[in-house]
Amino acid sequence: MTPVLVSLIVLCMAGVGATAIYYALYGSHRALEERFADLALKVRASQGVFEDDEEDIHGFSRLFLQWAAKRVPVPKPDTPEGEKLARTLI
Repeated sequence: MTPVLVSLIVLCMAGVGATAIYYALYGSHRALEERFADLALKVRASQGVFEDDEEDIHGFSRLFLQWAAKRVPVPKPDTPEGEKLARTLI
């Protein structure tokens, strides 16, 4: 085997190892944070509260949330959808 081929194989193995370590350390946390963010959005929607008290959150995600809040109807608790949302949140 040539030194170039050995170097290429070692480099690829190091890249795969680094990627595996990254996903082992940070991959599962991201999924958990996304679930909490989704749950928080559902809670806000059920209560009709879409505004954050924190003024330091800016950017596309905040603009998108404000845009969506204007277009999402407020769920009524006495409808089947409202009861399903209440069961989901409980």
